[in-house]
Amino acid sequence: MTTTALTQEAQALRALVREAMADLAIPESTPNSEPPAQREDGVLEFYKHWRVRGESAVSGLFATYSDHADLIEFGLTERDGDIVTNVLQASIVLDGGEFNVVSEVRDDFNFDVIVTPEKAQPLNDALRFFVTIFRGA
Repeated sequence: MTTTALTQEAQALRALVREAMADLAIPESTPNSEPPAQREDGVLEFYKHWRVRGESAVSGLFATYSDHADLIEFGLTERDGDIVTNVLQASIVLDGGEFNVVSEVRDDFNFDVIVTPEKAQPLNDALRFFVTIFRGA
């Protein structure tokens, strides 16, 4: 698999996300039980979707986390039968720092900004919110 090397800034943004996710109970396997693909540059590409807490496939808090090429996405969705609430959906294009966040529960988490390792407050805020909700706080 051939990939274009990411810039140092892009690698630093990836490291910020991975650091925030490191202590969370994220399943090892992907939804289809496929192992992550390791690129030539050592980055593991994956897509994960799992129930964080709840009683069934249609009730509870569900998380997604993916890292593919220069795009990382993470999010939380609350389900209660037919009612689905987008708690947080975030995506960051690592090369260029385009960061998009959407939330139905927090008005301040609806924005499009450019982030850099030096100006990462919006990314850090979204990651902190993700971790807080994930942990049930």
